[in-house]
Amino acid sequence: MRKRVKRKIDEEVERANPFFIKLSDEEYNPDFSDILSKYQKLAKRDIFDEYNISPDKGMLIFLIKPAGSFTDIEFNIALDKKIKEIVAELALDKNGIQIGYTGTYRLHLDDYETLMAALKPIAITSVIGIAVLLLFFFRNPLFILILLVSLLSGILFSFGLTTIVIGQLNSVTSIIASILMGLGIDYGIQFLYRFREEFTRDQDTLRSIKDTIYHTGIASFISALTTTSAFVVLAFSEFRGFSEFGIIATYGILIIAVSMYGVTALQITLLFRLFPSLKNKFLLSAKEQTTSPLLYRFYKKPGLLTLVVLVIVLAISFFNFNPGIRFNYNGRDLMVDNLDSVNLYDEIGDRFDISSDPQVIVVDTLEESEAVFDYMTPVPEEIAGSVDQVVSLWNFVPPKGQQRANLKILKQLRSDMKPVKAGFLKPEQRKYLPVVKKYLNVKEYSLSEVPIYFSSQFTEVKGSKEKGHLVFIYPKVALWHGQKLLKFFDAVGELHYPKLSRRVLNTLLYDSNGHIAVDPIRDRWTQAEERLIVKTLNTYSALQFKNLGLLDGTISFILKTRPFSSLEQARSHKYVSNTAGSLILFANLIKIVQKEGVTAFLVTLILVVIVLILFFRGIVPALISLIPLVLGIFVTLGIMAVFRVQLNFMNVLVFPVIIGYGIQNGIYIYYRFREDHDVIRAMSMVGPAIIASTLTTLVGWSSLLIADQKGLKSIGIVASIGIASSLIIALTLVPAILEIVYRSRKEEEQESKPVGFGEEEPNSSDAVEPPPSRFKTAEVSRTTSPKKKSAKKKATTSNKTAAKKK
Repeated sequence: MRKRVKRKIDEEVERANPFFIKLSDEEYNPDFSDILSKYQKLAKRDIFDEYNISPDKGMLIFLIKPAGSFTDIEFNIALDKKIKEIVAELALDKNGIQIGYTGTYRLHLDDYETLMAALKPIAITSVIGIAVLLLFFFRNPLFILILLVSLLSGILFSFGLTTIVIGQLNSVTSIIASILMGLGIDYGIQFLYRFREEFTRDQDTLRSIKDTIYHTGIASFISALTTTSAFVVLAFSEFRGFSEFGIIATYGILIIAVSMYGVTALQITLLFRLFPSLKNKFLLSAKEQTTSPLLYRFYKKPGLLTLVVLVIVLAISFFNFNPGIRFNYNGRDLMVDNLDSVNLYDEIGDRFDISSDPQVIVVDTLEESEAVFDYMTPVPEEIAGSVDQVVSLWNFVPPKGQQRANLKILKQLRSDMKPVKAGFLKPEQRKYLPVVKKYLNVKEYSLSEVPIYFSSQFTEVKGSKEKGHLVFIYPKVALWHGQKLLKFFDAVGELHYPKLSRRVLNTLLYDSNGHIAVDPIRDRWTQAEERLIVKTLNTYSALQFKNLGLLDGTISFILKTRPFSSLEQARSHKYVSNTAGSLILFANLIKIVQKEGVTAFLVTLILVVIVLILFFRGIVPALISLIPLVLGIFVTLGIMAVFRVQLNFMNVLVFPVIIGYGIQNGIYIYYRFREDHDVIRAMSMVGPAIIASTLTTLVGWSSLLIADQKGLKSIGIVASIGIASSLIIALTLVPAILEIVYRSRKEEEQESKPVGFGEEEPNSSDAVEPPPSRFKTAEVSRTTSPKKKSAKKKATTSNKTAAKKK
């Protein structure tokens, strides 16, 4: 810069010489744009601009720093309302000025509002769809009313407990109502189907309720325990959204199960007492008691059926490996298309060439803020792809050594300017002469002399409980940049940087050898310079360090830690700081999902197996019940791979639900099969209940497909695929395998009785004698004691032997 100025001065002095002969019209005008571009922008904003105005002068930004958190929805709504009221009073639109809102607060609020707006039509569609299906299966509005009352009771109790335990829902836990409704309807349908069967048999209300709870109720209880196993694992997640989701789902499922059995039983008892004529509505018709011939034909060849289903499952599962399932890290793919706040967010990035969502490093002391700023300026090569710029209070305070070097140059410039007289200059140049002389006579300054307008931007607001200093990081990535976001997190999520910054060391070097040109970003020194720095560190007094502008904390550290054997050893002492901000939070969520996903699934599977073995008292029954779950997951992932459906942060929550439905269908089928060891009879009685309950659940989840928010829509897609896959496998493969495995044992007593089975109690005295039917025959067969069965078997064998002899 001095060379350019001196050349211009020399030229003007020559022109002032009366004997100067002008040989050309060329005039040298020094250009300082390269120097100005380096220093005049702070956070990509021109420091000479009073406002944040884009380079094309087409956009102006007002930055608002709210006093609350963007995760506090009530605060966010109130803030948005207040800002819009102020803007409306100004009536700027009448002057052709367009107003837009964006940033972390507005983006989060838009996400919340679109979510809430989507829930109403989803709920209406879901209720209508479920009601139509229930009416189709039960043919009686009374049953629907009974189920809805029980369901509403369980939901209200669950959300009341949530209000006490947690206090509010978030974007993740907002779908918990769908899960509880789906499972609740399932338990209620299972209860009604079994109650009607038992009531048709002996028409004893209390006995029928007891037998229903004794058999189907135990199966539902096991199902509830295995389902909650999946959600218990989520409750221990580091991510609060997942942990709250797991907690609410865990107690919610148990509450809803108790409600669907207890409240439904109470309603039926009350109805029968008040309106005895309604008892006939609960009796099964002759058609409902007759096994469909289709079942005999369908399960006639269980070996062939098993082979066909397994081949289909393997074929679909192949797509898990080619092309495979990918995780979508793009947060924008979870939002509504063309949100104004998102589009404006992008436009700001394009116009200002910088992120409108800076992240922040919060440190306790000035010494730490100096050290971290020094470490990040210029941005290290290894993180330059993720970080655009770092802004701190230290942008306004050059190191003492650099200031003194600059003062020497200014002194030389003052000397160069002595020949320049006001009369030598043109009128347009002459008016700037006082300003030039003012800036040539500036003095050395310290941190305390920085104007409060600037310094207040990097400290806590007045009245804040948290104290500290801020360093802003402007990223090159946004919330929806996926993998780049992870690289940004790895680069700045946790920073380790030397306590002795380069600016401190270069200041010491300059003071020790004043003629050395100081480079404020220099971190490579010759061996002689390193020895000089180490000598200074080990010998200077506290006063000498103070005179050089070193901070008190840095001086204290040097005095306590020295002597230093080498510069490397002196810089081995590190500060550790963490970066905060919406990008960091979102990236941390990605990390948690990556870290906990596989572990959570394996732990869930282990817990489910343990629960099944404990209740079934056998490994084989547990493994058979797991078939719909395991194969259903493989088929779900295969279908997702075929249709390019990607996993994301919202639809991963569906897999505990798929686990719940996958396991419970197997439990219901196996539990019913153990009563008679007859696959056809088991599927005839429990099959319609499973189909009805699963289809109603499927309608509920598929209603999410009408949502504009793509995150909710992805949940509906994955849930629909998973639940349908588990249902089909449960209805085909489980009965076929049961027939194959237990074919040779049909006339033998089971080697291990599951919980809930034992000798039936005689009917109560007030029971009505039912007419002879196949139900009664089956009951007698089921309750035959082991001794009688053994005697019968021996008699049959003796008769066969005698026949052969004859």
